[in-house]
Amino acid sequence: MKTSCGKVHDYLGMALDYSVDGQVVITMFAYIAKIVQLFAKYDDTEHTTATHVVEHIFDINEEAIPLSKPSATAIHHFVAKCLFATKQAHPDIATAFSFLTSRVK
Repeated sequence: MKTSCGKVHDYLGMALDYSVDGQVVITMFAYIAKIVQLFAKYDDTEHTTATHVVEHIFDINEEAIPLSKPSATAIHHFVAKCLFATKQAHPDIATAFSFLTSRVK
């Protein structure tokens, strides 16, 4: 068990900031940064988007080649971590990741 002193605590990937009396600010910036680093190891694409939801996210390619076992495991971990972040601090990504949970198999 780890004991923390001070006004900022890290718990389950969340930073709990009690710096202002009577208020708590919850952020997950470090947790999200770790997710991005994990995904960057497996993603070799060079394009970016202005938002996390692109218009083709719900399109399913029935002719797609299945992922290799290591890539499939990495995607499963990525989706699970993002789903946790959805419930804790980022409900804005819930629609995209609820769809991705159905495609992880």
